[in-house]
Amino acid sequence: MMVTVLWFLLTFAMFASLYAAAGSLVSRPEDLQGVLTPVMVLALAPVGVATAAAAHLSAPWVSVVQYIPPSPAW
Repeated sequence: MMVTVLWFLLTFAMFASLYAAAGSLVSRPEDLQGVLTPVMVLALAPVGVATAAAAHLSAPWVSVVQYIPPSPAW
């Protein structure tokens, strides 16, 4: 359970830092959507990884991906 909480906190901190860095790049609120789109794509990538991992749980790459914090494939 503690490992799950640790991975959640690391993932949250990573994505919060990415959103903060992307948000600091714009000077007008109108430009924010264009800057945050790549960050949102990165945030949705782990969902695709988890979906693919659920289909092939015995694949060797799944045992590697489960140790990467932003991937929820554990």
